[in-house]
Amino acid sequence: MRGPPTIGRWALLVTTPWHLWAKLCEKGEYHNGVECFKCNPGSWSDSEETRHECQPCPAGRWTDQKGTTSASACFECPAGRWSGAIGAAQEDVCIACHAGKASSLLGSPNFSSCELCEPGKFSDEGAESCSLCYAGSWSASSGATGNESHSCTPCAAGRYVALEGQTEDTCDVHFPTQLRQLRWRLITAGLPCPLGRWAEHDGFSECSECPVGRVGLKAGQSLLDEACSECPAGKSSTLGGLTCFGCTAGSWSSTGSDCQPCPSGRWSDAVEATAQAACQWCAAGRFSELQGASGSAVCESCAPGRWNDQPGQSACGNCTAGRFLATPGATAAEQCQACGKGRASGPGAFECSDCAPGRHAPNETSGACIMCSAGRYAQEALSSSCSSCPAGRFSEELGASQQEACVDCSPGSSSEEAANACEACEPGRWVNVSRATACEGCPAGTASSQRGATTQEWCLLCGIGNFSTAGAAACEPCAAGRASRAVGVSMCEVCGEGQFTASVGESECERCPAGRAVGRSGASAAEACEVCVPGRWAAETGTSQCQQCAPGRWQNTPGALECLACGAGTSNSALGASSESLCAPCPLGAWSASGAAFCPPCAAGRYGARQGARRCDVCPSGTFSAAEGATSAETCEPCPSGRFSSLDDENAESGATSCELCPQGRWSEVLGATRCVSCLAGRASAWMGANSVEACEACRPGSYSNESWSSCEACPMGRWSDSEGTSLCTACGLGRYSAVYGATTEAVCLHCAVGRSSPEAATDAGSCQHCPAGRWNGQAGAACAGCPAGRASGALGATEEAVCEVCPRGRFAPVGAASCLHCPAGRFADAAESGLCAPCRAGRYGPSEGAMSNRTCFPCPSGYWSSDEGSSTCSGCSEGFVNSNDAAASEGVCVEDVFYGAGTLSRGSALLALVLFWLTG
Repeated sequence: MRGPPTIGRWALLVTTPWHLWAKLCEKGEYHNGVECFKCNPGSWSDSEETRHECQPCPAGRWTDQKGTTSASACFECPAGRWSGAIGAAQEDVCIACHAGKASSLLGSPNFSSCELCEPGKFSDEGAESCSLCYAGSWSASSGATGNESHSCTPCAAGRYVALEGQTEDTCDVHFPTQLRQLRWRLITAGLPCPLGRWAEHDGFSECSECPVGRVGLKAGQSLLDEACSECPAGKSSTLGGLTCFGCTAGSWSSTGSDCQPCPSGRWSDAVEATAQAACQWCAAGRFSELQGASGSAVCESCAPGRWNDQPGQSACGNCTAGRFLATPGATAAEQCQACGKGRASGPGAFECSDCAPGRHAPNETSGACIMCSAGRYAQEALSSSCSSCPAGRFSEELGASQQEACVDCSPGSSSEEAANACEACEPGRWVNVSRATACEGCPAGTASSQRGATTQEWCLLCGIGNFSTAGAAACEPCAAGRASRAVGVSMCEVCGEGQFTASVGESECERCPAGRAVGRSGASAAEACEVCVPGRWAAETGTSQCQQCAPGRWQNTPGALECLACGAGTSNSALGASSESLCAPCPLGAWSASGAAFCPPCAAGRYGARQGARRCDVCPSGTFSAAEGATSAETCEPCPSGRFSSLDDENAESGATSCELCPQGRWSEVLGATRCVSCLAGRASAWMGANSVEACEACRPGSYSNESWSSCEACPMGRWSDSEGTSLCTACGLGRYSAVYGATTEAVCLHCAVGRSSPEAATDAGSCQHCPAGRWNGQAGAACAGCPAGRASGALGATEEAVCEVCPRGRFAPVGAASCLHCPAGRFADAAESGLCAPCRAGRYGPSEGAMSNRTCFPCPSGYWSSDEGSSTCSGCSEGFVNSNDAAASEGVCVEDVFYGAGTLSRGSALLALVLFWLTG
């Protein structure tokens, strides 16, 4: 990092815009918005125009230096290596060409520069060129590899070739046997290998030198360990050397190896060190780029803005952009402090810079202060964000530091927040105020072609057959397949299925005619309504789909309005039948009604003995059939004994599929029975399917049954039976009762006490009630007898007939009366102990109750009559008729009289009536 600028330079920075004072950085540097920094390893800058970043080293190049000033200054990967990495900061990104390949190109950016070795040549890994196969070997293929024993094929023992780079087996034969046995001698010259050299394989044309770390032990040897001895740890030798020398400070070696330098970040002041462990680490917070360092002085402290948290490092890491570190020798990235919002720094900074007004740093770790974009401003230094110009205002200024830079939008235009310009309202939109945040869209169904409209009056209604969405610049005609009946609509209606319009701008959709259909919405041509093909139909206009003729129906005419039904006795299971020939007759054992999709088999209990049957025949009563699809009446079998079958009527839809068992209380002993015989009353059968009358067993004494009973029931209380086969148990008589079930003798019937009685079949003593008034009982277990006619008793529980008192004249009592009753008007009793009252004769009437003589039966007066015996009143002659006779017995004696009204009497008759009324009181 460069030093602080002079006072004159700071004065220039204060008054110069950022894009100008960024030029003050030198080549190999960049500006982070605050100050100049050297380009990091792996990057470069060759122009003072670079503002805020360095360019990466291209592929095939690298640099571990800071401040690189050009791409060509980035180091090239050596020949035999390549790198596809951009911005590489270490040489180890250069990848070696595989063994068997080589590349002479410096700075190769990809592996294609590594080319296969030709036949007769070989290479080790990372070779910049392929070597010829040694004399005594050959290779016929490309890409031969090399190592201690390369892949060139050696001549076989006893054969040789003196030339290098052979591409086939040209090895000659017939070498003396003794030369083959002397493997330590050269094949071509036959001389022993000198001290410090050795030869292992047949076919070698020269001796190999003792490797570094070994020295010559004995001449003329064919084995490495016999020809060359290892130097002790801490020492080494040159190639083919004869003496070992000690490793210097900053290096080390193991037994028989070269002296290795201490790696970068480590050092050693010891000589003849025997292991890398002798190399001490630079402490954390320090680094060393050198290899083979011989003292700790090479370990430098990490500069301010850099850190290192591991010992033995060759470089320090930068504090990331937006952080700073003021002290050297930092041992952790965590020591780098965040600049904070409103401040910024580049990578590896030792201090942060404040953002000036008009600039901002939004993050805690911003790498540069960012200029406020147009439409934004920052009034204060140290700003973490720029304020937005409010919606309806704009600013064209970059890096604005005052809100006054935001200007109002005029009517007909608008802006969002942070706008750098106001936009005129697009056609189809308008706004009538200044400082508008948005233009309003013309309502759907209207349109305006005016740009920058300042009033809604520019929005005009769309006509019939046209439409627009909100904010439209122009109305559009309804497309074919759509229609609009009204003005000012926002959307044309899509013609539904079964409809179409053939042109644009239509107000209504047309319906497809009957026999045609279209199954999609928005049809745009009459031809879209397709004619229903045979086997399909459409009965109405505007149909969306021609329906397939259902199974059991057919149609052979295009454009049909309906399908025809297959006849009864035939069927068709296919959809869309186009011919009546597809309606096939039902086979034997099956049937169908008209329009059937299939012929169902005759149900069990039925059979079909002919093809094309419209219905199946029913098995008659007394037979059954369990088979479906029966083809003959012979399948109807007679019911076995103990079973029956019966059709409900002659037109029954189904016959019996099985014969029912005769229920309990019934039996059948014949084949083919249509019903079962009932067990007689007094007998019962608990058997289902009884096939003999013997199944009906007689009820035992004390039980009974009705016809068809499955079991005999015990005689209820109040009844008894002393014989078998009883259909009705005998009731205990009047005045007797029994609480016993299943009684087998009358002896269980107990007697009610004297003066009491009970109804028949009484079940307990509580049934014995006092003889009611008018009745009596003088014997236990007997019925209550009624008082004889003409007598009555009001006593309860009477035990003798003497309580029955004789009724006087004018009264009567029927048998069992509780009291004597007055003879009703029109009747009389002229003797005591009357059971009935005698009636007055026709033509007479008795107006009083309790009459004791027929003298109270008065003749009907003139003008009146009575045709019934026992009358209490007489009926008058009709209006305009008179009767001059007394005791008239019919209306026929009434004759017409012009002098008197209905019921008028003669003067004499009237006087007689008054006398009689006075006498009778």
